Amino acid sequence: MINAGAYPQQLAAPPHKRHAAIWALMVAVVVIAAAALGGVAYALRPQPVSCTTASCQAPPPKVDPLPAAAAYTSRRFGFTLEYPADESPSKQTDTGVDWVSQDGSEGMVVKGLDANGLSAQQIVQNEQQADFSGATAAYPAAGIPGANLGYTPGYGQVYDLYIHGGSAEHARILIMAAVRNGLGVVLVAAAPFQQTNESNDGHPNPAEMDLVHFAFFRLATASVTWPGEAAL
Repeated sequence: MINAGAYPQQLAAPPHKRHAAIWALMVAVVVIAAAALGGVAYALRPQPVSCTTASCQAPPPKVDPLPAAAAYTSRRFGFTLEYPADESPSKQTDTGVDWVSQDGSEGMVVKGLDANGLSAQQIVQNEQQADFSGATAAYPAAGIPGANLGYTPGYGQVYDLYIHGGSAEHARILIMAAVRNGLGVVLVAAAPFQQTNESNDGHPNPAEMDLVHFAFFRLATASVTWPGEAAL
């Protein structure tokens, strides 16, 4: 038989008192940990941002305002596009509008047509075969990524064309089309090939033709709307 009197008095304390001591110790640990985490959170709180240098007081740089826009609407097909008022088209008809440089070396036409069930890719391929049968695709069959006209997804392709005369000239052909409610809108642009680099392109130019930087090209392609579609 074990003699309880042989052990120190504290070890012979009742079980409930020992449990209370353990819970008290755990509560103290939790309180200390919470206080430590609160201190870390306070130290890492977002700090107010201030600017005291001279550059902080400078107004934003001034840039030239965007040119006023004019609009073209096809009387036959009803599609609409915008262009800079100071870059008037060379020609406007009931079906389309076009821009041609003074020397005739580059130009662009945007026109409507009845899709007759054709996809945008089929329209592009038909245009290429009809007007530039000797051209070869510069892109994979998937075409230009994100080839939209306005907000309508479409298909686009860039072609290489070598014009043989006194000397072979390398031209680039860009054709984009989109279809909405049976109406197709197609853009065809032609210009001399221009190797893109930092000296002649301020940003990537996969088409490698200077015409894509012109304001009329950028505004016209971005603003095409179909009949019944809200203006952009």
